[in-house]
Amino acid sequence: SFNEMAFSIKEKIQTIEETQVQYRMLFENAGDAIFILEAEGENQGQIVSANQAAAKMHGYTVEEILKFKIQDLDAPHGMSELSGRMQRILNGEWITGEVNHRRKEGTVFPIEISAGLLEFEDKKYVLAFDKDITERKQVEEALQRAEQLVSVGVVSAGLAHEIKNPL
Repeated sequence: SFNEMAFSIKEKIQTIEETQVQYRMLFENAGDAIFILEAEGENQGQIVSANQAAAKMHGYTVEEILKFKIQDLDAPHGMSELSGRMQRILNGEWITGEVNHRRKEGTVFPIEISAGLLEFEDKKYVLAFDKDITERKQVEEALQRAEQLVSVGVVSAGLAHEIKNPL
């Protein structure tokens, strides 16, 4: 009957709306930065959508960050690699890697990116997840320095032994 069909449609709409709310909540509350970018044309790289974490990570509000292209956030030496990454994504590849981004106040920081193609209503977008890896990089550098000090210590101990005990 007509009433049953109308109720069924109403249920489906409600389910779609609930799903949209769930995805919006996931997007907004994610700990890592999430960007949706234009994938093609003269607006390639234009930030279409960004979550709160993306804005905060870069020192902007969401409204401010939506005025940029992703290349505006790349540190100067990273921009040359952007077109290659975009092409790989357009070819269907899911890419991962490390790049440097720039905060609003100018400091450069390392991020780990994971990005791929998102097709929606015959348009191509890039879905990108960015993680600030500043702390991880600092720990890696500290470990490298510690390893260098250990090897210098071993060499020094060997030299001291040789000097103390001549042939």
